[in-house]
Amino acid sequence: MSPFYCRNKYCSYQGTTMRDLIDLIESKTKCQTPGANYKFETHGKKVVSTITLPFTLELSEDEFKKLDDELHDALEGVFKQFFKNS
Repeated sequence: MSPFYCRNKYCSYQGTTMRDLIDLIESKTKCQTPGANYKFETHGKKVVSTITLPFTLELSEDEFKKLDDELHDALEGVFKQFFKNS
């Protein structure tokens, strides 16, 4: 079994629950997006993220492209740790 696994709604990373990790991160950092709600789910090879903002986000095509690029880079930075042959 890999160091990170999820079964039903229980997730663990090397014996530490996701809730423990989230609590640790939140205790070390100040929220930079107050009112935003982040939800993550894993389904086999798929990770799904839903972000609910406390306002309506209206973007131009250029702004959307920039957001898409920045989200890609940020998520790639997070997920690179799970790729052994990178």
